[in-house]
Amino acid sequence: MTNTTKLSESTTQQANPIYSDFGGEEGMAELVELYVDEMPERIETLDRCGKRQDIKELARLAHQLKGAAGSYGFMQISEIAEQLDRAIKICSGPSDLQRVEDLLARTIDACRRAKAGTP
Repeated sequence: MTNTTKLSESTTQQANPIYSDFGGEEGMAELVELYVDEMPERIETLDRCGKRQDIKELARLAHQLKGAAGSYGFMQISEIAEQLDRAIKICSGPSDLQRVEDLLARTIDACRRAKAGTP
């Protein structure tokens, strides 16, 4: 895979933040904050797998992110991770690999925009 998994910081900073649907709920806000605090580690792991073209691990991570993001109220991240998960499962050639790269970049961008709290 190419470096398409790295979106520029300025692009990410200009994009809208993504808040959890549960960010303002008592009892969930702290959990959401912990989840967001761990996001840089997830981003690094996704990026590393993309660079190594480790499709098997990338599939596992995308599936895991889909479920976890949804559980913490980040539906936009969950939906993009689901698209990545599906694209990996059907990946069989260069055009499919390009789609995986594009979705990986979108997934990483969405993860970078995850914020705790409420808008």
